[in-house]
Amino acid sequence: MKVKVIIGANYGDEGKGLMTDYFVRQEKNPLVIRFNGGAQAGHTVNNGKIHHIFSHIGSGALAGAPTFLSEHFVVNPLIFSKEREELINKGVVWNRYRHPKIFVDLDCRVTTPFDMLINQKLEESRGDGRHGSVGIGFGETIEQSERYEDAFKFDYLYDTPDEIYGRLVDIEKNWYRPRLEELGLEEESWNNDFYEGVRKNFVNHAISMRNWVDGVLDMESIILEKNHTLIFEGAQGLLLDQDGKDFPHVTRSFTGLTNVDHLLRKNEIKVDDDSEVVYVSRAYMTRHGAGPLKEEVKDPGEIGFDVVDETNKHGDYQGSLRFAPLYIDELVDRIHDDADKNGWLREISIAVTCVDQADDFVRYGSGGFKHTVARPMYLNLVKDFADYISMGPTWRDVVETRHIQKFNQMMKGG
Repeated sequence: MKVKVIIGANYGDEGKGLMTDYFVRQEKNPLVIRFNGGAQAGHTVNNGKIHHIFSHIGSGALAGAPTFLSEHFVVNPLIFSKEREELINKGVVWNRYRHPKIFVDLDCRVTTPFDMLINQKLEESRGDGRHGSVGIGFGETIEQSERYEDAFKFDYLYDTPDEIYGRLVDIEKNWYRPRLEELGLEEESWNNDFYEGVRKNFVNHAISMRNWVDGVLDMESIILEKNHTLIFEGAQGLLLDQDGKDFPHVTRSFTGLTNVDHLLRKNEIKVDDDSEVVYVSRAYMTRHGAGPLKEEVKDPGEIGFDVVDETNKHGDYQGSLRFAPLYIDELVDRIHDDADKNGWLREISIAVTCVDQADDFVRYGSGGFKHTVARPMYLNLVKDFADYISMGPTWRDVVETRHIQKFNQMMKGG
């Protein structure tokens, strides 16, 4: 079976949505599989007419590709409802019977509003020592699933409304309140009306989500339905992996090939020779949230980039997008470190996005040294080590560097 894997090579925000959209449009019968993370993802896709930031639904939806949320994905019904309404308003989802199909594994973990509340209260309590969380409860969902035997999973969305409500009462009593105490967080007042509203609101969104998904299947079942090209869409980036060196400024997720390898082996999927793992990086480094960032600059102009970013706005919990020069040798090393952990690979590729944002002179790093070169020299450097380059925000702006003539034309046009 043909497999494409899109993985962020840095701290996230590299252009995974763009590359997913690109490959969906190149392949026959694509199926986008979300294999890690959850609704904290913000994958931007611009098809020239519609601009959307995907959280739950795969980034191939604007091209009509179905999405499968695997067992490693964390579902948030409240955010799913919000995204669905946004897509309806943009004309992507017309009605219940005409929309990009969505399939969900019953074992997906589910974020409850109590996970979100804990996450936000905990991050607020850290003050200047915040970890960089988005504030929507992803890490707390993982914590609950590992420590609380009645943690919410997608299968429970098919209970009756009263049963779902009852599960939330149990979670509030047996997990949420003890967890607040464990973390040293105090609830100013236990307002019964507030929490009743929280529970009822979640029940409504949970029922809405279950009514909109097209099937609850395991991965093997959905793959056997058709001869899909599997396009695995990753979230966050290699430097945010839960085993990364920047703890606690990491995510509670495997951001590299670990989960993909697990899903392929578990479902005994034989990978074709023309399969590919594509690691994505911007032409410069970014980080959205707390944590170290090598040689951070206050303004991307200092490293030679005129940055246009419609996705990464200032957030209450993450702050503003941060910038630094890209160290090319370090990028290549961490890509190969991740790829070497898995033996099924046939081809490793690198995609570099936002190349069009380069100014007259660009600063980058290599071999532990800083370099400043003119834009044409930097573009040729990128062409030498990257396999795909994006010279703009849409899938039409992506080119394989082996097509030298087309690339040179795009350079001149930039």
